[in-house]
Amino acid sequence: MNIVPRFSGAAPADDRGILDVLRGSEMVRKAAAERDAAVTTFRATAAKKLAELDAAAGKLFPKLRAEREAAIKAAHAAERAWREACDRAQNAQNDLSRASHKHTAELQEVEAQLISTASPEIAIFLAEMDNEWDKALRAFAFHRSSEVTNMITGRREDRTVNNAASVEARKSAIRDAQEQARAMRLEPDQSTVPARLQELRANLPAVRGL
Repeated sequence: MNIVPRFSGAAPADDRGILDVLRGSEMVRKAAAERDAAVTTFRATAAKKLAELDAAAGKLFPKLRAEREAAIKAAHAAERAWREACDRAQNAQNDLSRASHKHTAELQEVEAQLISTASPEIAIFLAEMDNEWDKALRAFAFHRSSEVTNMITGRREDRTVNNAASVEARKSAIRDAQEQARAMRLEPDQSTVPARLQELRANLPAVRGL
């Protein structure tokens, strides 16, 4: 199909001339009209979509902004409540520390009074046990010997014996006795202390000899 209209005269000399000829074509006019109609339809659809987006945003954004403001307000309230709770906790800790310090000071004062008025036998016993501890350390002994273990081959083995177990047992008993004696200083009745201290002395295990 010839889309170029009939014309007389010389052929167009350049592209612009060709375009001018084509604008006069019925097919070109029809294509341009269809394009314009499509653009108009597209723009109408786009404008409708734009209006819908604006309408949706007009409903959604105020709600989201309100939720954001409510969340911020709640966060500030929670922060204030947290700070107030921290202040209460710190005050409670301060009260506890003061009460604990006061209790410890009063307890030590009363204990010091009881210790200062306790039976003098206790101080003597504690010093005696310190001496017994030193003596127990010095009582450690060992012995090495060589014995024939095979009469046929004459094989000999070295043997070592010591009293370490009995030394440790006496040291442990001494420390236990001292702890019991110290506890006696806080007892109100000191009349039985001498006899109980003597019992502790008698029950100390002896260091075994070799």
